[in-house]
Amino acid sequence: MSSFDSYEEFDMFSQKLAKEAGKLLLQQFLKPQDVRYKSGDRRNPVTEADTLSESYLVESIKSKYPDHSILGEEGVAGNLTESEYLWVLDPLDGTTNFLNGIPIFAVSIALLHEGIPVAAAIFMPDPNQQEGTIYHAHAGGGAYQDGRRIHIESNPVPGSGYVAFLPSRYSRFLYFKGSMSVNHGEVRGLGSIACEIALVSKGTAQYGVFTGPRLWDVAAGVLLVIEAGGMILIGDRLKDWQPFTKFPYPVLGNDGKGTEVTEWVRPTLAGNAAVVSHVAMLLRQRSRKWARIRRWIGRLGKRPS
Repeated sequence: MSSFDSYEEFDMFSQKLAKEAGKLLLQQFLKPQDVRYKSGDRRNPVTEADTLSESYLVESIKSKYPDHSILGEEGVAGNLTESEYLWVLDPLDGTTNFLNGIPIFAVSIALLHEGIPVAAAIFMPDPNQQEGTIYHAHAGGGAYQDGRRIHIESNPVPGSGYVAFLPSRYSRFLYFKGSMSVNHGEVRGLGSIACEIALVSKGTAQYGVFTGPRLWDVAAGVLLVIEAGGMILIGDRLKDWQPFTKFPYPVLGNDGKGTEVTEWVRPTLAGNAAVVSHVAMLLRQRSRKWARIRRWIGRLGKRPS
């Protein structure tokens, strides 16, 4: 079997996983959930639905590919091995949306071979389809939504009429220079990086700026964008942008613990080559001093007169 054939097999398996995990989430949606929080500020909730979805995904992968490594957002680092294959899972991206009855969330699944994404699938609810929709791709095979080929938005210039995904309250810590200082698109934020990057791959949005994604947030979307004809740039503190080549490999790294993959956080740009190059050239990070001043001014504005 050629590599391309095996990648297609992985693609089909990823689609099945995404579809079934998506069904589990839809069954849980709008139902009361037991919730715990990863941190004390209640910003990172984990629900029963997260756990159900990840358990299904991990058990299914272990059954079919027992020698593969698995990395999941909700804590399966114990499944990291020296395998050349690593499954990267986000069983429920957009948990806060999910908890608040907002049908914008995703199941994100990617398979990396020696750090390179070779298969990916993202489930999203769809108002036109009761069972949701699946975005999927495999290396060299193109990107698809429910089997229909999708392509990146081709317009090379960011601007009015085109949706751009930027972080919440981005103007507090980011700004654009030059031609993008006034007009950098119709800015939106969905509360799910996986949903946003899937929509970039489809051409619904022109580009996306993701300032601090984890590996499981973007691994599937990276392959979707590339196979849809787009480009991914990876930055170092929102500068020194370079075309994506691969994620950390070997999985266990020099420390033998998998720290490089479990703690991977890098700014990421997604879109067509011309747009992301333009954005990378004009995007800047505000100084910490400026950010503090903006916060102080904001607090003054909230004080009662």
